[in-house]
Amino acid sequence: MTRQSPKPIDVAMYEIKVLKSVIVELRKEMSSLRKEIAPVKKDLAERQKKELDEEQSYEKLKSTSWW
Repeated sequence: MTRQSPKPIDVAMYEIKVLKSVIVELRKEMSSLRKEIAPVKKDLAERQKKELDEEQSYEKLKSTSWW
């Protein structure tokens, strides 16, 4: 009695199931990372805005200074 090799369709279906489970797991990780990174993104935007405002104030100072 010889052992039959799995049919190509069976192999493909198994691989699809594995890929689906990996995708579901990655989606969960991404959603948790999005929640964690939201405050960091907000802080970064605030810092960039503050830095831009400071640069613009320096430009005003340069243009209005007497020297």
